[in-house]
Amino acid sequence: MNQELVKEYQANIPYTDDFVLGRAAYNAVYCIVGKYGEKKAVITNVSRKHKVSAYELKILIDIAIPNEFFILRAAKAKKRHEASFYKPETIKPISESKKDIGKQAISGIREMFANGKNDYLQST
Repeated sequence: MNQELVKEYQANIPYTDDFVLGRAAYNAVYCIVGKYGEKKAVITNVSRKHKVSAYELKILIDIAIPNEFFILRAAKAKKRHEASFYKPETIKPISESKKDIGKQAISGIREMFANGKNDYLQST
């Protein structure tokens, strides 16, 4: 929770004659910025608690908190969300030396079957 950012945005709240509305705006900024609350839900809950108009409170919040704050917060959340997805491991190419060893082993097995040295298969 960034207290400096909260205090900066609380200072941006314009003066109103209604003390209760100003206090509600002060609390709403704290909940949105300080506690990472969702803007719409916080405005609804704070307006109910302080018995003020949600529309007037929304106007004060829009003036106090710039849209860049919400854009940056959404970008951080998106980055954090994408980082939680499973990322498959990268496929490493097989080196030529391992390919040659595998080809030699397969050709040896083919020669063994071609020469009739498959005693194991004949005994079963």
